[in-house]
Amino acid sequence: MFCDDFKDLLPLYNNIGYVRNTYTVHESSSNSKVKDVIWINSCFQYFDTKIAKDLTAFFQNAKANEIFRLDCDGAFLVQGDNHKYLFLNELKSTFDSADIYHASNQIVSTYIKLNMILNLLPNYRKKDIKVKGFIFSRPAPADKNHLRDLHRKSIDKRKQDAKGAELVLRLCCKKKQDKVIIKPSQCPKLKDIPLGNNALFDELELYHIDVKEPNTSITMDTSKFL
Repeated sequence: MFCDDFKDLLPLYNNIGYVRNTYTVHESSSNSKVKDVIWINSCFQYFDTKIAKDLTAFFQNAKANEIFRLDCDGAFLVQGDNHKYLFLNELKSTFDSADIYHASNQIVSTYIKLNMILNLLPNYRKKDIKVKGFIFSRPAPADKNHLRDLHRKSIDKRKQDAKGAELVLRLCCKKKQDKVIIKPSQCPKLKDIPLGNNALFDELELYHIDVKEPNTSITMDTSKFL
């Protein structure tokens, strides 16, 4: 898809390429309890995670809004029958509602930065890409009331966080592999930031995936999400 152009444009970043059948998103922290997500059954074009991290450093130095100063653990593209799909992955070691909300913002931030770079390429068109975000963590509490109480304690109660609270409840109180679809207007961290439509996704499909103890990895069938 874009791999060769990407390498020509950004030769310093050599961890860009294609791989068939299996691709692993790895969490490098030694303290991580969810270390690997193993994606199977597709051909993957993967991106060097340093690209988003270096852009994060740029936005930090520029004192930009918080949403630009986050990044996620891994990103890759796959080709479906009718569309290309960008999969954005964030791995969390435990279940904490504040962390889940933070992970959703990490995914949004990474999309903005990758989309910004991809827009430099000759064959990239944002409308051809469907965006999917995956948050992996230990399972949410079974008791929804407990989850709401946990969220009230861990998320700021200011008005602008109300949508974030609602997102976590929708995402974590659902059936396995059900998705939550969000639009930029539903992202509190994007409020009042002067970004054009071409900088943002039209919609983002967001998933929360349980990784049950004592497992430190999970295998995901890509074809089930295309």
